[in-house]
Amino acid sequence: MQGFTHWVRRDRQERAEGGVAVCFKEGMQAQLLNVDTPLLMEVMYFRVMLADRSDLLLCDLYRPPRQGPDSLLYLNEALDNLMMAHSCSHVLIVRDLNHHLEREAYENLLEVQGLTDHVTFPTHERGGTLDLVISDYQEDRLQCHQLGLVFSSDHHAVLTQLEVGVAWDEATTRTIWL
Repeated sequence: MQGFTHWVRRDRQERAEGGVAVCFKEGMQAQLLNVDTPLLMEVMYFRVMLADRSDLLLCDLYRPPRQGPDSLLYLNEALDNLMMAHSCSHVLIVRDLNHHLEREAYENLLEVQGLTDHVTFPTHERGGTLDLVISDYQEDRLQCHQLGLVFSSDHHAVLTQLEVGVAWDEATTRTIWL
């Protein structure tokens, strides 16, 4: 896509479809974090530098259904560790957590981490809310909007608008002598 970086992908290993992918506007300072994750979770973590030079931890996560609460307990611990290790001031988690199957563990994650789910509308064609946008930002700084179904998926796209400046790579003039 013009004006955006190439896709950073973590493809599903056991079949041709699925996985998680992220792209950023060109010039944004985002670093993919190398993190060991449970085999069944499809997740990527990024550190995104903001304009005030603080960092945002971005988690793009697909949690397959029927895993039990362990994967949400893992996420709770991973957020603490990654935010501390990478000095991140804020966290943003996006994608499909299949949280409706583990309501208690999900509510615990939100409470312990001080997070808010910003999606207030159905994201599945049958009416459920599966795709989440969770953050520690106040509701007035982050808005989500339902878009149409994505290709052959039964999920609606979620447009997320976060009012926060990001740090951009600055253009530098260099002379190269050959």
